Amino acid sequence: YSVVVNSETEVQKIKDLLENEARVKASVLKYADETKAEELLIKKIMDKARARVAVIGMNSGLKPGRILEVKEGKQGGGFDMESYLTQVMKMSGMGGSTDSYTGSLSKTFVVKFAAE
Repeated sequence: YSVVVNSETEVQKIKDLLENEARVKASVLKYADETKAEELLIKKIMDKARARVAVIGMNSGLKPGRILEVKEGKQGGGFDMESYLTQVMKMSGMGGSTDSYTGSLSKTFVVKFAAE
């Protein structure tokens, strides 16, 4: 399961709740510098948008132009089966290292480009 929290207090509440639950094994992970992590994520999103518009332009006969608009979109509710199975295997002792952890930071943006 993935839980979204908005404050340090909420993180602590979840940690306390899970530590007292016999059926649950969980880890609470945080980014050391969330601002820096978010900056890197946004750069990666923009690089990916530029690469995609180049492919779309090449296959549509249009020439991609400058960026017209960037706005933050709604968070996707996608489910990543690979990450889920990896975590299940680690928690059940069926494989993988139990001392490595994964986490995620997600953002959704709509990027509009000019086309000629």
